Amino acid sequence: MTYIIQAFLIVSLLVFAGCSNTQPNKRDTFNPNQQFIVFEAGKPYRIPNKTTYMPVLYSENVKKYHYFGFTDCKIGDLGWMEKNIYKEYISAVRNRDYKTSKMIETNAARTNKLGCVPTLSNREYEYYKNLEKEESANRRARMYYNANTEPVTVNHNVQHTGNIYIQ
Repeated sequence: MTYIIQAFLIVSLLVFAGCSNTQPNKRDTFNPNQQFIVFEAGKPYRIPNKTTYMPVLYSENVKKYHYFGFTDCKIGDLGWMEKNIYKEYISAVRNRDYKTSKMIETNAARTNKLGCVPTLSNREYEYYKNLEKEESANRRARMYYNANTEPVTVNHNVQHTGNIYIQ
């Protein structure tokens, strides 16, 4: 009976360990809502993090984006694609495997890993620039707070916890 219990515990621990290690790291996952400002030809655009971007220069590109459902896309906008998918796409194009490259683009558009963004107006640019500054300041404050939450002995008589000094 003890062998059955031991075997059950070992198997359940292995399953638990395997399931917990297969979860993606939140920092590594692509989220199109996490965006930042880039400049292309002196114009500001707001694109998702972890993407590769390219200007929409030709009417063929506009037609392609319209085909994928981005009907507002026009010449002068900025097209973007998630970096890992872009690597696969470029590899297929370089190998002249146009069927695969079309399939990669279609799947990327379906899963929101491909898109097209217009130039930001001056008002939008100022708004997002200020928003990014605030987010950056908040990140720095969280990093400072997290770094200083552990009690650290400063002197033998003084203990530092965050911004509170205890003697």
